[in-house]
Amino acid sequence: MIGDTFGVSASSYAIGGFVPRATATASGASTNAADAPAGVGALTVKVTGVGANYAEQYGTVTLSGVTGQALGATATGTWMGINKVAINTCGASGKNVGAVFLLLVFLLLN
Repeated sequence: MIGDTFGVSASSYAIGGFVPRATATASGASTNAADAPAGVGALTVKVTGVGANYAEQYGTVTLSGVTGQALGATATGTWMGINKVAINTCGASGKNVGAVFLLLVFLLLN
């Protein structure tokens, strides 16, 4: 459903004590092709998190089924962490069909 956070709270800290030292790029996808503009499931996902210097920022992913799509609508396009992920718009089903997920890719430095 719109605004559904999937019953799970996203967090800006990492498991195992990993703290990012640099920003990451982010992309979102689903496990089902129906979560896409031409489908009946989730169409867009709104993301709240922090960017460089831990400044709060928002972004939107327009899903394309199982194909990863870049998280956009931010000043820098990069993220230090994600605090919340929620469905923003849906097709006829009124909810996501597959499992919607977000991927952050950090460059690890010594």
